[in-house]
Amino acid sequence: MELYRNMSKEKYGRSKKLSNTVVSRSFIILMVIGLLAGCEKSGNVAMLSEDKSLTIAYFSADMFRDRYKNVIEQKFPKLSLSIVPITDILEQSEQSEDQSAKNSVDIIYVPSENMKQFIDNGQIIDLDPLIKSSSLDVSLYEPEIIDYSRNFGNGKLYGIPTSLLGKVLVYNKEVFDANRINYPNDGMDWDDLLSLAQQFPENGLVIDYLLPSEIIWEIGRIRGLKAYQTNPEQISVMGLQWEEIWKLLAEPMKSGTVSFDNRPFFEGKAAMAIMNGKHERDIEANEKWATVTMPIDPNQPEVTTHSYIDGFYAISSSSKSVEESFELLKFLLSPELSRLEEASMQQAIPVLKKETRSKAVQSMLKLKPVFYEALPFEFNKFGESTMNKIVIEDIPVDQALGELQDQLDQWLLNKNR
Repeated sequence: MELYRNMSKEKYGRSKKLSNTVVSRSFIILMVIGLLAGCEKSGNVAMLSEDKSLTIAYFSADMFRDRYKNVIEQKFPKLSLSIVPITDILEQSEQSEDQSAKNSVDIIYVPSENMKQFIDNGQIIDLDPLIKSSSLDVSLYEPEIIDYSRNFGNGKLYGIPTSLLGKVLVYNKEVFDANRINYPNDGMDWDDLLSLAQQFPENGLVIDYLLPSEIIWEIGRIRGLKAYQTNPEQISVMGLQWEEIWKLLAEPMKSGTVSFDNRPFFEGKAAMAIMNGKHERDIEANEKWATVTMPIDPNQPEVTTHSYIDGFYAISSSSKSVEESFELLKFLLSPELSRLEEASMQQAIPVLKKETRSKAVQSMLKLKPVFYEALPFEFNKFGESTMNKIVIEDIPVDQALGELQDQLDQWLLNKNR
C-alpha cells in the first residue's frame, strides 16, 4: 500500500517516447552491418547512394541516433540526413506560411495521438500509390497493425509503424493449481478479472503500467459513462454508477487481493499480473507462466485499447523529394532495422511478421488495437488522490467522488479562463 501511495508522477500517462534501453552497442552494430552487407542492392540503395539531403522530424536528434546506431549513415554514406524536433512540426499550425516553409521536412515520425490531426490538416500524404508502384510488401506486417493504421485515414494508409507496444495478462499456473482455481481465459472483462482475483486470499492480481484511475475510466467508458465531453465541455464523475465502479476496484485493493506492485508475481507469490512488452522475454522463458488477453469491452470483444502504436513513419506533403523519402522510409521499415530494434528496444515489439511469436505477443495480437481519445492528464492526477482517499484514508466513496468532481470542475474553469 505504501508503494501505491508513492507512485511516481511519471506513470500518469503513456510515454510519448520510446524506451532508450539498449544492449551492447558494438554487438548490435556489427550484427546489423553484417546483415546489410549480405543484402542485394535494391531501389533504395541505388537512389540514396547519390548525394541527397533529407530531413526527418523525430522526438530529437539524439533519440534518433540512439535508436538506429548510425546504421543509416553506414548504409547510405552519401545521404545527408538532418533531424528536427517533432515539436517544430506540431507548432506549425500556429506559425505563418513563411515560418512553416522554413520548417519543411521529408519524413515525419507522427505520434499516434497526432495522426488524425496530421491527416486532416493535409500534412502527410497517402502512401498507397507509392506502395503499389514499389517493392514495399505490406503483407510482411501483422494485418491487425495495418488495419489499425488504416483506421486513421478511413481506409487509406498515411503512415506505417515500426513497433507495437502492448500489455498482456500473465498468470502463474502453479499458484492457480495450489489454490485449486481454474485458470483465466481469453476475453474476460474487468468484472471477470477482478472477481477471479478475489478468489485468492492475497496477491490475486498485481498491476504494473496502469494506474487505478485508468482502469476506472475504462470501465466507465465500457458501461457507457462519459466522465468528460468536449461539446459542450462537461465533467460528470459522480452518481451511483460511478460509485459502483470505484468500489469494484477499491475493495480488492483494501483487502490486498489487487495491488500495484509486481514484485510478488516475480517472486512466485501472486496469481496474475498485468505486464507490458518489456517483459516479453521473461514471460517466454518461464514455463510456469501463461498468458491470456487483456480485459475486453463485452460490447466490442474483438478489440483492445491496451495494444497501441507509439508513432507512424509518414511522408510530409511539403517534401520535395517524395521518391527518395519513400525509399528511406522503406529502409526504416525493413527487416534489417526491425532486427536492430528487437535487439535494442526492450518494451517495443517489432510489427513485422515472424515465423514464431512469443506467447505474450500471440495474446496481444488476438485483439485488434483500437484508438480512444485519452482523458486529460488531470483525470489521472486527481484520480490517484481520490483512490488514496478511498483505500488509505477510508473516506466514503460518494464523498471522495464529490471532492473529485469539485477538483475537476475547478480545473475546467481555470482552463477556459
